Amino acid sequence: MRVYLTRGKIVHEGTMFFGPGYQAAVEGEKRAAAIEWRGEVLGTPFVEVDPAIVSYIEAHGDDCISKMFSQMTIPGSAEAYISPYGIFDRLADWACDLSKSPEERGAEFDSARNIIDRIERDVCASKPNTPRAEEKLRICRKELSKARKRLDDAESSFSQLVGPSFRQ
Repeated sequence: MRVYLTRGKIVHEGTMFFGPGYQAAVEGEKRAAAIEWRGEVLGTPFVEVDPAIVSYIEAHGDDCISKMFSQMTIPGSAEAYISPYGIFDRLADWACDLSKSPEERGAEFDSARNIIDRIERDVCASKPNTPRAEEKLRICRKELSKARKRLDDAESSFSQLVGPSFRQ
């Protein structure tokens, strides 16, 4: 995935669109950080947000927009990134569902950890081809570490709440 969000004017005519905003997005997408993995050049699993958007929100955004933007993004050296790893918060919530059996809850946590492990192996096997890609991979490893900690904390808290029957 290579996605680049920017700000600019765009004209829509039916199914066609053009304009400096569209061109800026296309050019940004071409420069979006990439990694080499299994012989292919791929995008990294983040949406890149142009510094123009970051600056605009800082200068013109109201408090709510600024707060939401900071919650949805990870600051980079120039751009900001929207990370896909927030899903791990949801995985912990799904696993801590009292309507599930102890076996189902345990399987949910194990499955979430397996997903994190697999992604981490793939990230470690990739080769960044630009400094921005290196930065995004560092962020990726940090986000995966945080995800693992969120799962561990959720499982520990939930097992204390539910007691020894948490896993059978």
